[in-house]
Amino acid sequence: MGGEPMRYFREVVLAYDGNECQTWPYARSDRGYGQVYQDGRVEYVHRMVCEERHGPPPTPKHDAAHSCGKGHEGCVTKRHLSWKTHKENMADAIEHGTLGRRRLIA
Repeated sequence: MGGEPMRYFREVVLAYDGNECQTWPYARSDRGYGQVYQDGRVEYVHRMVCEERHGPPPTPKHDAAHSCGKGHEGCVTKRHLSWKTHKENMADAIEHGTLGRRRLIA
C-alpha cells in the first residue's frame, strides 16, 4: 500500500476521532463511495476503515454500514461505521431516506 491516498488513509482518516462526516477526497465509485486501488483491485475505503476499527466482517456478506446515512457522499468517519447484515443496512437506508440511491441485491 502506498501513494498519497494511502498516506491520507493512514495519517488522516484513521487518526480522526471526531463525529462529523469526514469526506474521502480521492477517487469515488459511481455511487459516491471512496475507493483506492491496491494489490491489483479496487477497495472501498469505508470497508477498510470498518475493518481497522472493528476487525474483519463477521461474514463475507456483511456490509460496512454508515450510521450517518452519508456513505454515498464519501463519508469515511470511523465512528459512523459498523458491520451489519445487508438486511440491516437496507433498513438503515430506508430510515436515512437513501434507499433509492442504492442498487438492491437479493
